Amino acid sequence: MAGGKETPRQKLIGLMYLVLLAMLALQVSSDIMFKFIQIESSLATMVEESNNSSKATFAAIEAKAKEDGRDDALRALDEAKKLDELANEIHGMINEISDELVEKSGGREEDEQGKKTGPPKGMKDAEVASLVLLGPTEKGTKKGKEFVSKLDQFQKLINVVQKDVAKLT
Repeated sequence: MAGGKETPRQKLIGLMYLVLLAMLALQVSSDIMFKFIQIESSLATMVEESNNSSKATFAAIEAKAKEDGRDDALRALDEAKKLDELANEIHGMINEISDELVEKSGGREEDEQGKKTGPPKGMKDAEVASLVLLGPTEKGTKKGKEFVSKLDQFQKLINVVQKDVAKLT
Protein backbone atom coordinates (compact mmCIF):
# COMPACT_ATOMS: atom_id res chain seq x y z
CA MET A 1 0.00 0.00 0.00
CA ALA A 2 3.04 2.24 -0.11
CA GLY A 3 2.36 3.09 -3.72
CA GLY A 4 3.98 1.86 -6.87
CA LYS A 5 2.50 -0.80 -9.08
CA GLU A 6 0.12 -3.10 -7.23
CA THR A 7 -1.85 -5.92 -8.67
CA PRO A 8 -5.63 -5.87 -8.18
CA ARG A 9 -5.20 -8.66 -5.63
CA GLN A 10 -2.72 -6.57 -3.60
CA LYS A 11 -5.08 -3.58 -3.74
CA LEU A 12 -7.95 -5.74 -2.48
CA ILE A 13 -5.82 -7.12 0.36
CA GLY A 14 -4.78 -3.59 1.29
CA LEU A 15 -8.38 -2.39 1.29
CA MET A 16 -9.47 -5.36 3.42
CA TYR A 17 -6.64 -4.60 5.83
CA LEU A 18 -7.83 -0.99 6.17
CA VAL A 19 -11.40 -2.13 6.80
CA LEU A 20 -10.17 -4.59 9.42
CA LEU A 21 -8.17 -1.86 11.16
CA ALA A 22 -11.20 0.46 11.14
CA MET A 23 -13.40 -2.28 12.61
CA LEU A 24 -10.80 -3.01 15.29
CA ALA A 25 -10.53 0.69 16.09
CA LEU A 26 -14.29 0.92 16.52
CA GLN A 27 -14.31 -2.09 18.82
CA VAL A 28 -11.39 -0.81 20.87
CA SER A 29 -13.08 2.54 21.36
CA SER A 30 -16.17 0.75 22.64
CA ASP A 31 -14.07 -1.19 25.14
CA ILE A 32 -12.33 2.00 26.20
CA MET A 33 -15.69 3.71 26.70
CA PHE A 34 -16.87 0.89 28.97
CA LYS A 35 -13.64 1.22 30.99
CA PHE A 36 -14.31 4.95 31.37
CA ILE A 37 -17.79 4.14 32.67
CA GLN A 38 -16.31 1.75 35.22
CA ILE A 39 -13.77 4.39 36.25
CA GLU A 40 -16.56 6.98 36.53
CA SER A 41 -18.50 4.69 38.84
CA SER A 42 -15.45 4.08 41.04
CA LEU A 43 -14.62 7.77 41.12
CA ALA A 44 -18.17 8.67 42.18
CA THR A 45 -17.80 6.40 45.22
CA MET A 46 -14.38 7.80 46.03
CA VAL A 47 -15.59 11.40 45.67
CA GLU A 48 -18.41 10.77 48.11
CA GLU A 49 -16.02 9.24 50.65
CA SER A 50 -13.46 12.03 50.26
CA ASN A 51 -16.18 14.69 50.59
CA ASN A 52 -17.20 13.23 53.94
CA SER A 53 -13.57 13.05 55.06
CA SER A 54 -12.73 16.57 53.89
CA LYS A 55 -15.78 18.05 55.65
CA ALA A 56 -14.55 16.61 58.94
CA THR A 57 -10.99 17.81 58.30
CA PHE A 58 -12.21 21.25 57.26
CA ALA A 59 -14.26 21.56 60.46
CA ALA A 60 -11.21 20.60 62.56
CA ILE A 61 -9.01 23.15 60.76
CA GLU A 62 -11.68 25.82 61.19
CA ALA A 63 -11.94 25.11 64.93
CA LYS A 64 -8.14 25.25 65.33
CA ALA A 65 -7.84 28.51 63.34
CA LYS A 66 -10.57 30.16 65.42
CA GLU A 67 -8.97 28.88 68.63
CA ASP A 68 -5.56 30.32 67.68
CA GLY A 69 -7.12 33.57 66.42
CA ARG A 70 -4.21 34.40 64.11
CA ASP A 71 -5.19 36.87 61.38
CA ASP A 72 -3.22 35.09 58.66
CA ALA A 73 -4.75 31.73 59.57
CA LEU A 74 -8.25 33.21 59.53
CA ARG A 75 -7.60 34.83 56.12
CA ALA A 76 -6.32 31.51 54.77
CA LEU A 77 -9.41 29.82 56.20
CA ASP A 78 -11.68 32.32 54.43
CA GLU A 79 -9.85 31.72 51.15
CA ALA A 80 -10.11 27.97 51.67
CA LYS A 81 -13.87 28.35 52.19
CA LYS A 82 -14.11 30.30 48.91
CA LEU A 83 -12.07 27.58 47.21
CA ASP A 84 -14.34 24.88 48.63
CA GLU A 85 -17.48 26.72 47.47
CA LEU A 86 -16.06 27.21 43.97
CA ALA A 87 -14.96 23.56 43.80
CA ASN A 88 -18.48 22.47 44.75
CA GLU A 89 -19.91 24.80 42.11
CA ILE A 90 -17.59 23.36 39.44
CA HIS A 91 -18.46 19.83 40.53
CA GLY A 92 -22.14 20.69 40.12
CA MET A 93 -21.48 22.12 36.65
CA ILE A 94 -19.66 18.94 35.64
CA ASN A 95 -22.61 16.85 36.81
CA GLU A 96 -25.06 19.08 34.91
CA ILE A 97 -23.00 18.87 31.71
CA SER A 98 -22.63 15.10 32.12
CA ASP A 99 -26.38 14.66 32.61
CA GLU A 100 -27.11 16.85 29.58
CA LEU A 101 -24.65 14.88 27.43
CA VAL A 102 -26.24 11.58 28.46
CA GLU A 103 -29.75 12.94 27.83
CA LYS A 104 -28.93 14.42 24.41
CA SER A 105 -27.15 11.24 23.31
CA GLY A 106 -30.18 9.03 23.98
CA GLY A 107 -30.27 8.49 27.74
CA ARG A 108 -29.01 5.45 29.57
CA GLU A 109 -29.53 1.76 28.90
CA GLU A 110 -31.54 -0.29 31.35
CA ASP A 111 -29.72 -2.51 33.82
CA GLU A 112 -30.80 -5.98 34.97
CA GLN A 113 -33.53 -4.55 37.23
CA GLY A 114 -34.98 -2.39 34.45
CA LYS A 115 -33.62 0.87 35.86
CA LYS A 116 -32.04 3.37 33.49
CA THR A 117 -28.69 3.34 35.26
CA GLY A 118 -26.66 1.46 32.66
CA PRO A 119 -24.11 2.95 30.29
CA PRO A 120 -25.16 5.86 28.05
CA LYS A 121 -26.74 4.72 24.78
CA GLY A 122 -24.84 7.23 22.67
CA MET A 123 -21.47 6.96 24.33
CA LYS A 124 -19.73 6.85 20.96
CA ASP A 125 -21.46 10.02 19.78
CA ALA A 126 -18.62 12.53 20.01
CA GLU A 127 -20.63 15.25 18.31
CA VAL A 128 -22.98 15.69 21.26
CA ALA A 129 -20.18 16.95 23.53
CA SER A 130 -18.99 19.34 20.84
CA LEU A 131 -22.50 20.70 20.31
CA VAL A 132 -23.18 21.15 24.03
CA LEU A 133 -19.88 22.88 24.85
CA LEU A 134 -18.78 24.42 21.55
CA GLY A 135 -22.01 24.82 19.60
CA PRO A 136 -22.54 24.30 15.88
CA THR A 137 -20.09 27.07 14.93
CA GLU A 138 -17.45 25.88 17.42
CA LYS A 139 -17.19 29.39 18.92
CA GLY A 140 -18.44 28.15 22.28
CA THR A 141 -21.84 27.96 23.89
CA LYS A 142 -22.86 29.96 26.94
CA LYS A 143 -22.50 26.82 29.07
CA GLY A 144 -19.05 26.03 27.66
CA LYS A 145 -17.77 29.58 28.13
CA GLU A 146 -19.16 29.70 31.66
CA PHE A 147 -17.44 26.40 32.48
CA VAL A 148 -14.08 27.62 31.16
CA SER A 149 -14.49 30.87 33.10
CA LYS A 150 -15.18 28.98 36.34
CA LEU A 151 -12.12 26.77 35.78
CA ASP A 152 -9.94 29.85 35.20
CA GLN A 153 -11.35 31.46 38.34
CA PHE A 154 -10.65 28.26 40.27
CA GLN A 155 -7.04 28.16 39.07
CA LYS A 156 -6.45 31.78 40.12
CA LEU A 157 -7.94 31.16 43.55
CA ILE A 158 -5.80 28.05 44.02
CA ASN A 159 -2.69 30.13 43.28
CA VAL A 160 -3.74 32.74 45.88
CA VAL A 161 -4.45 30.11 48.52
CA GLN A 162 -1.20 28.34 47.77
CA LYS A 163 0.77 31.57 48.32
CA ASP A 164 -1.03 32.25 51.59
CA VAL A 165 -0.40 28.72 52.84
CA ALA A 166 3.29 29.04 51.92
CA LYS A 167 3.46 32.19 54.08
CA LEU A 168 2.01 30.27 57.05
CA THR A 169 4.64 27.55 56.94
